Parts: sequence; structure tokens; C-alpha cells
Amino acid sequence: MRKITNLKKMEMCITSTCNLKCKHCYQHFEKNKYVISKDKVIEIIDYACDHGCKQLILSGGEVFTRQDIYEILDYVFFKDLELICRQIKKRQRKLLKD
Repeated sequence: MRKITNLKKMEMCITSTCNLKCKHCYQHFEKNKYVISKDKVIEIIDYACDHGCKQLILSGGEVFTRQDIYEILDYVFFKDLELICRQIKKRQRKLLKD
């Protein structure tokens, strides 16, 4: 296994849950359901920070469907990471559903 020494950014898919059923997306199929536990997310964030990560991209389905998303975000900010969240705005939702 290759040792990671300089991880600059990381994308983490933390849930497949989504409140949309876009025609082009496969996330709403039952076989694709997953949610990474908050403890596991924190463990991964710690690992990434220990290896030099400065930017975290949270994605998956819709990350704001998680009950604990604000606790996760608090931890991301506590670790002083630059954060990018993949989320869908209301206007985009209408376009994707049509």
C-alpha cells in the first residue's frame, strides 16, 4: 500500500440520501443507499488532516439531508479546512426534475 504524504484535497461522499429523483441520477435506487456514520466521517477527516489535507469536498446525495450535518460542518471548521459542499439550489432542482 502506498503511503500518503501530501494530501491537498479530498472528496468524501457521506450519504446517498437525496430528496430529489432526477432522471439522470442513480442515487434514488434502493441498492445505492449508504450513510457513513458521523464517527467514521470524523475519523476520515482526522486522517486527511494528518496527511496535509487543506480542502474537503462533501458530496454524495444531498448532504443536508443528514440529521448530523451541522455537527460534521462544525468539526470541519474546527479542523480549519476549506469546505466545498455539493448541493442543489432550488432553481436547479426544478430544471433537473423537468
